[in-house]
Amino acid sequence: MSINDSTVGNRVFFSVVMPAYNAEAYIRQAVESVIAQTFTDWELVVVDDCSADSTPDIVEELALMDARIKLSRLDRNSGNAYKPRMRAILSSEGRYVVTLDADDYLEADFLEKMHRRISVTGADAVFCHLDFGDRVLPHESVDTSAIYAGRDLPRLTLCGWKIAPNGAVKRELYLRAFEEPRSGLTGMNADELLSRELMIMADKVTFCDAVYHYRYVADSVSKKVSFHKFEMLLTDVALKRLIYDCYPAGSEERSLVDLHLFCDIAGLMTFWTMHAGELAPHYDHIYRMMTEAREAVDWKSIHDKVSRAKYWLLRAGVTPYRFVSLVNGWIKGRK
Repeated sequence: MSINDSTVGNRVFFSVVMPAYNAEAYIRQAVESVIAQTFTDWELVVVDDCSADSTPDIVEELALMDARIKLSRLDRNSGNAYKPRMRAILSSEGRYVVTLDADDYLEADFLEKMHRRISVTGADAVFCHLDFGDRVLPHESVDTSAIYAGRDLPRLTLCGWKIAPNGAVKRELYLRAFEEPRSGLTGMNADELLSRELMIMADKVTFCDAVYHYRYVADSVSKKVSFHKFEMLLTDVALKRLIYDCYPAGSEERSLVDLHLFCDIAGLMTFWTMHAGELAPHYDHIYRMMTEAREAVDWKSIHDKVSRAKYWLLRAGVTPYRFVSLVNGWIKGRK
């Protein structure tokens, strides 16, 4: 795929891009949070992923009142947010891209604060404060006044996110990332791989106190019991390749990405055990993803960083680890 940025002399500073699927309960608030921005040089590009509810109707209604809002639809449901988000970015025209999910919303001064920080620093990316309700990123240990080389930040996203990749990123970085072979990965959390790629590509990254509000939606795709949850292992394996391609042997990043992979395998093994009956029809598919992820682990780099029992069980193979997990689950259920 060849992608060129033909939007010389961009008409807007920010393109807010929003994938949407069956979001009628929340999308009005999300769109209205953009309309309410105190900084007005923006466009909002919404791509509907074949919603079966009134999501596109709500956006069309709001677009009639504000010409900066644009709506398009995919021909078929993609099953994830990555494809509609990519479509929105490719059809956008702004210098910087701001991603906003249809069930989240922005504080009214979000773009104003982003623009101010970009103007002062000339940063390729500015990351915001992500409010989960019970906690906020970035973690208090992160110096948000500093200006970073982008490649120094992925380590803060491994084995737990200490920073949020939400904010404003130069559109040209997205176009470069979409040229990479890894952009063909479209699983449930493929955007998390893209976020790390953008960090590595960015020469200059900083933070500001603009607030993005995350809404916890219990029936969202990421919260359901589904074999798609195991697609994060495909993302993890691709993430390991990215880190190993970009950082030298012995680096903190390489050590962390192997630990990150191991912990996700162990966590998903527990999830598999807890929902064995519901996931039974997908056993072979899940087993293959687990096996591929397990084979990607550098066992030497993590042997002194994880539980010895989990280390040796998983090193022995997916089947023995799963067997012991099932037995432990049965014993706990008997108590």
